[in-house]
Amino acid sequence: MNPGPTAVLVVDDNDDITSMLALIIDSEADLKCVGKLASADSLASTLSALKPDIVLIDLTMPGRDPLDAIKQATSQFPTTRFIVLSGYDDQAVVERAVDQGAWGFVSKHDDILLVLSAIRTVAAGGTYFKP
Repeated sequence: MNPGPTAVLVVDDNDDITSMLALIIDSEADLKCVGKLASADSLASTLSALKPDIVLIDLTMPGRDPLDAIKQATSQFPTTRFIVLSGYDDQAVVERAVDQGAWGFVSKHDDILLVLSAIRTVAAGGTYFKP
């Protein structure tokens, strides 16, 4: 991880969600939102440019399949950790995300404090999967 605040990239096609998450992340002294993407299409080039520690990524977006993007990115950027942020918390979806390299999974319906906790846990080297 980088010294200083944990750098977070938010990837979701809903601008309201990415803007809200960016504001909340930036309000935390130990976190910094370094960018927002509306799809996984340019994920690799964005990771190369911004070098985030954590990527919060939705699974339901137009364009490139986010799970495929996670799989490719984890091999290209092994120090970047992915947390899936999804409106669907079905166990099969969670298992697919883990198989592709996700370190955590949180629901969009969870309290924002759980999302922040997931970011901090994964940044510290742990995994975060809500029971």
